[in-house]
Amino acid sequence: MNFQGEGINARDIVNYMDKIHERVDSVPKVTQHQVRSILDRYDTITDGKLLLTGFLRYYADTVQLNLRLEFIRVWILLHSDFINKHRF
Repeated sequence: MNFQGEGINARDIVNYMDKIHERVDSVPKVTQHQVRSILDRYDTITDGKLLLTGFLRYYADTVQLNLRLEFIRVWILLHSDFINKHRF
């Protein structure tokens, strides 16, 4: 997933969630309703694309509300993917 431009759209979110589902099979596949809910609730720009801050807030909220192992594993994967792509 690439946040270099102006955020990510619904299709990008579905593609990313599908990849997470493949890596952590206990995480259910995302529905269009869930994607719409994410875009409605978290930081987006005028054309409806999700900003990186919104994406990270979504995952932080999900982990806090669902302290289940699979969501913690997704958070760890997200963190390691981000660190590997943005080494300082």
